[in-house]
Amino acid sequence: MNPPSTGSITHLWFNDGYPIAGAKPTLDACQRRLDAHSSGPIDVAVISNAPEMHDETDVADLYGMRDLIAFDVTVYEECSQTALREILMTEYDLIHYIGHVTDEGLQCDDGWLDAATLDHVETRAFILNGCRSVDQGMALVESGAIGGLCTLSGVANTSATDIGRTVARLLNAGFSLGGSLDIITDTSVTGYQYMVVGDPRLTITTCKGTAATLAEIHSIEKDQYKVSIHGFPAPSTSLGALSMPYLGNEKEYSLNSGQLVTKTVTTAELQAHLELGRVPVRHEGTLTWSDMLTGEEGLSNIESQG
Repeated sequence: MNPPSTGSITHLWFNDGYPIAGAKPTLDACQRRLDAHSSGPIDVAVISNAPEMHDETDVADLYGMRDLIAFDVTVYEECSQTALREILMTEYDLIHYIGHVTDEGLQCDDGWLDAATLDHVETRAFILNGCRSVDQGMALVESGAIGGLCTLSGVANTSATDIGRTVARLLNAGFSLGGSLDIITDTSVTGYQYMVVGDPRLTITTCKGTAATLAEIHSIEKDQYKVSIHGFPAPSTSLGALSMPYLGNEKEYSLNSGQLVTKTVTTAELQAHLELGRVPVRHEGTLTWSDMLTGEEGLSNIESQG
């Protein structure tokens, strides 16, 4: 199903079928998010069950790239059906599954595990980065998970790896499942093959301010940039809270959702903003990260295109 375009961050679909680039929530999943209470390190399991997709296993290094927030990341490779069943029934904050998915279930070293056969699921969130994984994802939600990112159709290995790495960074930065989906669909054609099942407001960690933010940069001329800051609210801060992006000399308050502020700034002012923390940056339709644009040569590639 293809919901009509709106200005909202996430499209919610309550009808039959599955939405393209949207979310299909359930009442039970939303209630579980409200009841969930995390404590201690954020536990992440990265499962690599397809040797040809092994490159994506490096997402294990992307989780935990936050100061003052502890992550405990465990990597599993070529799991058996029994091992994968036990992992899904363990209290992880996030399971990032990398492997093939068919009508029979999730790929394992000794066959396929059908998520519909699980009595209960303890993981809060999941990413099923395999082809046509939505039915398996919905089964995980119906068995106890709060929400996850799935695919609606076949996805090429290289494209799926790129999406998996991007979503890992976004979740690590405090974006919700729905916010992460919004960004990947705006920056990648492949992103339209993904959707959220369960509660799209689920996050695995908090953002630094009243909203997770994305900076959109357009080069105007040498030493001049048009910069827009977009806010993605998370459950830790109420929709309608005030946000004040530090961009340029003038400080203004905005509501914490959608476009917060747009300004023309100098290279020095843009660098000062990018150095405040690791945030996603979109430049001419390409997604990168602020920590890749700081330093002496950080903006050189962007400036050469201006």
